Amino acid sequence: MPDRKHRWVRPAIPTFILLLLAQGWCGCGDSGPSGPGPGPDPGPGDGPSLIITRILDGQTKVIHDSAPDWTTNDDWVVFTAGPGSIIWKISTDELHRTSPVTNPDDDNWLVGGYVPFGMEHGQIGYFQGLLPGDFGMHIMRASPEQASGSPAPIIEHRFSGVAVGLPLNQLSSPRTMSFDAQGHLGIGTWTSTWFLEWLERDQESLLLSRPATGLEEATDFRVSRTGRRVGYVTGEGIVHWMMFEAEETHPLTQGSHPSFDSTGELIGYAGPSGVDYIVRNISDGTTVLYTGSSGLVLIRPVMSWDGTQIVFLGEDEGQLSLYTAELKN
Repeated sequence: MPDRKHRWVRPAIPTFILLLLAQGWCGCGDSGPSGPGPGPDPGPGDGPSLIITRILDGQTKVIHDSAPDWTTNDDWVVFTAGPGSIIWKISTDELHRTSPVTNPDDDNWLVGGYVPFGMEHGQIGYFQGLLPGDFGMHIMRASPEQASGSPAPIIEHRFSGVAVGLPLNQLSSPRTMSFDAQGHLGIGTWTSTWFLEWLERDQESLLLSRPATGLEEATDFRVSRTGRRVGYVTGEGIVHWMMFEAEETHPLTQGSHPSFDSTGELIGYAGPSGVDYIVRNISDGTTVLYTGSSGLVLIRPVMSWDGTQIVFLGEDEGQLSLYTAELKN
């Protein structure tokens, strides 16, 4: 159980010596509205329909139950699939070309790629465990041209398991992970959820981490691409958002899997039924409900950078397939 005080953890690089800094959350809040906009929230059937396209059949590739994401300009979707645990990308044009980002011939789970996320300039971030001669955990940054591990990705950040509540020398891939577009602010869930911030000091990347104290029952954490906001779902199933550095939270409605557009002003999430999608404009409080089709449940939906699409997993004859859906009013 995390200490009830908010704690920042700063492991030294590269020896990973842990420094605990006691610090409270600033509670600075946000100027945007926290409650529903004018009038009642839309109900089922009140809004436009999702225009759904299956872009990858689960019979073709074993897709892992991990959130996909978009690259900048929304021209590629990145996702995790076999063999082992490989980061793949698929084009969003009509050809739906598929390409491995990490090496598909190296399927050892320790060096596999996990939980991809889109970064600035078309780059792709992902988590990776052991590297040759490098014991620890890593956030990697792949160039838009990387295919099958070439050209080699760069190591964006190194950190130890201690920094995220794991025992000394224990390695573990996160159950979920989300980062901003620059790769400096993130949230990851291991045995518990941790807020992560990397600072550059004297040509070293220093990690400040704090447990999600008070949010132990929350799930579906997601950092906006600007890094300013965080979405999550409480144990009661209510979607909330908050500022990354603040304790004050803003409840929305029942739902799951919140995510943001590139500006952080739009937050979208699956509705209570799991087949509909809700988009809330944080600035003016307006809400649009997009009605799903054929009872297809939206698993881990993620909004595109321009806010006009989502990508999600869907169960298809016992397999996970990959889908996109247009958000057209």
